[in-house]
Amino acid sequence: MCRVIQKRHLLAHKMGVVDEDYLKKANDSQAVLGRKITVSRDEVIATIKLIEKLGKRLFEGLIYATS
Repeated sequence: MCRVIQKRHLLAHKMGVVDEDYLKKANDSQAVLGRKITVSRDEVIATIKLIEKLGKRLFEGLIYATS
């Protein structure tokens, strides 16, 4: 999830270009300083599944906390 958030940051703020901060935080062995990152279809699908799982757990936590 950390890598996904870091990639989103690059896409939103750095036009997708890898910087030193990304290299330090993302642990992405395929990233090259100064080059654009890639986001594969499989990575998007895996991220959607993670977000769905997080959302479900948050919802369950709210239900449990209010009962």
